[in-house]
Amino acid sequence: MGNFQARTLAREGRFVSFYPCNKKPICVIPDPFRQLVAAPRQVEVVATTVDNIIRAEGNSLVLKVGEYLLTLIIERRQPKSSGRIQLGAGQTLFDLVLDAARSFVKNFGENEFTAAALYHVAKERHPELDIRRNSWNSHVMSSAPNHPSYRHYTSHRSYFRYHGRGKYSLEPNINS
Repeated sequence: MGNFQARTLAREGRFVSFYPCNKKPICVIPDPFRQLVAAPRQVEVVATTVDNIIRAEGNSLVLKVGEYLLTLIIERRQPKSSGRIQLGAGQTLFDLVLDAARSFVKNFGENEFTAAALYHVAKERHPELDIRRNSWNSHVMSSAPNHPSYRHYTSHRSYFRYHGRGKYSLEPNINS
């Protein structure tokens, strides 16, 4: 872009400016175009030209300064996931941990497992869930009363026995 530095602040619905090296604005989008950037689905601009510097065509905005062109494509913001897993009514992550442990013991015939092994079993059984690895490990640790970090968690369960070095086993009364 030569000696121009283009800064686009359109993502947050703010205006867009061209800045040369000395940081003085050359071209600032006026207020009607700020609305176009902030809410493209609400403002319909077919083809508008302002002094041959700013041109809006459908969902694109073309800025021209001298021989330089900057084209911005304005798209609808995609909704973000909440980052939380969506479990069934009355179901908790502890229920998934216990279910994964029971499935592991049933499928592999071993009563000793790691939190990672349970995590992979749970992801295989429930691929639609976005389970965070750290949350999963925390729930496994807080399900083993003899784990050294057990006391740091506010929710406790007595599902597992901790054997050290990341190995757990189901409590005998939970095997059902």
